[in-house]
Amino acid sequence: MVSQMTTLQAQPRQVLGKKVKTLRKAGITPIHLYGPDFESQALQTDAATLRRVLVHVGRNRPVSVQVDGNAQPNICFVRDIKFSPITVEVQHVDFLRVDVTQKLEFQVPVHIVNDAPAVRKGGILVQPVRELLVESLPLEAPAAIEVDISVLEDVGMSIRARDLKLPAGVTLVSDPEQVVIQANMPPRVVEETAPAAAAAEGEATTEGAAPAEEGQSREGQR
Repeated sequence: MVSQMTTLQAQPRQVLGKKVKTLRKAGITPIHLYGPDFESQALQTDAATLRRVLVHVGRNRPVSVQVDGNAQPNICFVRDIKFSPITVEVQHVDFLRVDVTQKLEFQVPVHIVNDAPAVRKGGILVQPVRELLVESLPLEAPAAIEVDISVLEDVGMSIRARDLKLPAGVTLVSDPEQVVIQANMPPRVVEETAPAAAAAEGEATTEGAAPAEEGQSREGQR
């Protein structure tokens, strides 16, 4: 499994504090490696390579951080990314070194698959949840959780977290009653219905008032 894992080559870092600006100008990004029962390390890596790795692994896929001069791989997960508020470039990344025999919690993205019959009946899909919190061994964490929306037959139906099929060894931590996706009536239908009801009510009021006005006119003639 480790041989198939994404690898990031890193080097021990001597430049610390505000001086790391010089590293960034040279195309090098400072990173930090830490974990339980592990002495944290200040490291650095090629900025372009780091960006590609971050896009590929996200925050819930393992990456092997290999430090020059140390043959032992470090199985890690991205835990924090600091971006420049101006250029949005990656300025610093924290990697959590894990014990592959101990379970961890992961935020896993939710991916929609197939088509919903409710949409063909005029409904629109609303997805309140983009990620779910699960627990699993580090190397068994799913890259994504698929939601089969073909079960949404009619408008008003929904899929909750408890309805999803998780891989073996993966446990749901998020609220099981949380709505992941639902088929709703389009807003324009609701908006058009309200004025129509108001108009109907107005017509009923006018029709009811006509006899009273006629009666008042006759009283005036007497």
